[in-house]
Amino acid sequence: MLLRQKPLPGVLVVDRYAGYNKAPCSIQYCYAHLLREVEDLEKDFPDSDEVKIFVSVMAPLLSSAMKLRTQPFRTRTFIPWRLKSRTKSLLP
Repeated sequence: MLLRQKPLPGVLVVDRYAGYNKAPCSIQYCYAHLLREVEDLEKDFPDSDEVKIFVSVMAPLLSSAMKLRTQPFRTRTFIPWRLKSRTKSLLP
């Protein structure tokens, strides 16, 4: 942790600049920056079928994820799903 600070609440969305790695909080990479980097992979490796498949799967997922923040948050849908996922992680 930076200067022995307590961890900060919340999540810091960053653009992959290494200086953010020392922030005393959870970090999430910006989906727009990730999408750009994924799309650039196809330009960097135009002959790779594996990269083409990866980009064709990941680009639409990232694009869809970027639109989620405009969607209404439905507590009745999210809470049971979250509880179910937490319970599964506790089971052997």
